[in-house]
Amino acid sequence: MLFRATAGLTLDQQRTVATQLHHQGNDILMVWRHGGTARCNGVLTVWCVLLQYDWLHEHCHLKKLEETYSKELEALLLRMYNDASTKRVSDTLDDNHTLQGKCLSTSVVSASASPEYAAELHELLELAQNHRVGLLQQISSERDQRLAMKQLLQSVCQEHRKGVVASNNQREIHVRTMASMQELLYDAVIGHQMVEATLDDEIDACEKDYQTLYQHVMAALRGGSKSDDKSTDVDQKVVVLLSVVGALDCPDEMLRFEIETEFRGLFDEHKTDVARLEAEFHALAAADDAAGTLEAARSKTGGWPVADEDRFLKVLKGFERRKGSLVKPELLYDQCLAVLPHVTSKAIKCHVNFHQRLRFFQEKCRDRNKELERKLQELEGSATERVRNAIQQDAERKQRQSELEALQAANAERHVRVAEWKDAKQAQKRIAQQQREIDDMEKAQRLAEDEIRRKRKHFEQKALVEEYKRDKLLDKLAQEEHERDLHVAAEVELAARSIVNAERVEFRQAEYDRKVDMEREAQRLQAKREEQRLARLDALKQETPYAETIAQIQADPERTRKETVAFKANVEAAQEALPVHEAGLFPSHGYDTDTLFKNARFRLGLALRDAGLHTTDYARQALATVKVSNMGAYRHQVGPTTQLW
Repeated sequence: MLFRATAGLTLDQQRTVATQLHHQGNDILMVWRHGGTARCNGVLTVWCVLLQYDWLHEHCHLKKLEETYSKELEALLLRMYNDASTKRVSDTLDDNHTLQGKCLSTSVVSASASPEYAAELHELLELAQNHRVGLLQQISSERDQRLAMKQLLQSVCQEHRKGVVASNNQREIHVRTMASMQELLYDAVIGHQMVEATLDDEIDACEKDYQTLYQHVMAALRGGSKSDDKSTDVDQKVVVLLSVVGALDCPDEMLRFEIETEFRGLFDEHKTDVARLEAEFHALAAADDAAGTLEAARSKTGGWPVADEDRFLKVLKGFERRKGSLVKPELLYDQCLAVLPHVTSKAIKCHVNFHQRLRFFQEKCRDRNKELERKLQELEGSATERVRNAIQQDAERKQRQSELEALQAANAERHVRVAEWKDAKQAQKRIAQQQREIDDMEKAQRLAEDEIRRKRKHFEQKALVEEYKRDKLLDKLAQEEHERDLHVAAEVELAARSIVNAERVEFRQAEYDRKVDMEREAQRLQAKREEQRLARLDALKQETPYAETIAQIQADPERTRKETVAFKANVEAAQEALPVHEAGLFPSHGYDTDTLFKNARFRLGLALRDAGLHTTDYARQALATVKVSNMGAYRHQVGPTTQLW
């Protein structure tokens, strides 16, 4: 090429061309050497940045897993501790205000407030704290290791720069750089794999400890919640209710245990309440004014024989069917004495009181059963919603886990592809033009710097987002804890109000019973006075001188109601005196409407009948004492003189 370029030139011109070609070749060689050095530095920088980014990504992922498991464990422990505290407070209130149900709730109180249970919770909290401290130490050690690797990388880069400046041989520089890079890559990969394996082992151990402790706590809770008496009926009902709300298929075993505990608590509360009512009924029925003894109060017949009880119930039912305002309890006593002559009046009164208290007890039992059904329906609705939310959360967790596994598999596949690409790239010969290699290297360096800036910005934004999410989660947990405290305080206040309301109801019931007793006593005294008055009237009648004559008088309605001659004459005279339009074409031997309504006594009787008072003594007295002053009646009309007058 040089011969062709110098053909036809002089020697001086040929010497000038050769000198120019020599200088240009030296410049191109220097440019190529500087480009190779810059290319090696750029490749080394890109590799270091990629390794740092991968390590930071894996570290953030493991840290996120550690925070998630720690929060779940802390939330579980706090929920268990709060449930135990709430249960202890509620059981203490129940022990203070429920005397009859004390024996039934002893096992649950002892199981929830026992020192062994508190010690287990304390050990769980200490274990969680120790595990958290260990994880923090692991993170600090990882940071120290990252700092050491960074310092090692800086020292290698400095040595590489010094070697590049001091060395003039491009081959030796390339071999040394490749050896340093390979050694650095081996150290970084081995360290990364060691850290990843250590963190995986720690996570597996933490998960196993968590599952073991969870199973241990659940076993302790199940063992503590079981009572000594085998209530098969209640167990069957609880199982049916759990199947209805779908708790048997719930993945959250703690939620299923809570729902089962709430159902059992309702049944235990209902059983305790019924037992208390039964004890109160036995105490009231065993009084002297009722059954008299506790054995008689516990029997169905109140201590009476079955035959006497059947007769008494027939009489009582008949009395209740026709019971009204005028029916006296003495009528019931007299009927019972007539049916049961061998029983005293006092025993009958006591037996009536026994049946009244028995019916009151049965009404209370029915009210308690309705209240139990209402509470079960409310709890069933809330439990169904909670189970549905738990199943949905479990499905979301499984979906997130599957996505995470898919992401890990994709990352592993990318790592494999990157390794294969690296091997293929290292084996491939780089053959290209000098200027193109320089341009490509500069372009790659600019892209790498842009990518580094973009990734740094992305990582910073991601860190800000994670910090914001963590703050929001902490605020949410604090809000839930505050709401839980308010709920517990409201329940305590409601329990205190219920105690005051119960005392108020008892006081009002006592006042009502006292008023009823006073009214009954007043009615009894009134009846007694009426009997004494009638007795005195009978005695006065017997003392009169014409008592025998009055007793011998016999009623003769035909004679007293027979029409007299004067009556007939007055009627005929009244008909003759009236005009035709009033008397009519034919003689009237009775009363017409105008005549009747002119009579004051008739109008008074009609008004009393319309008012519903015609059967009272007051109506009879008023009709007897009324004075007829209307001149329209036929007896008050002035007629012509008859032959009788």
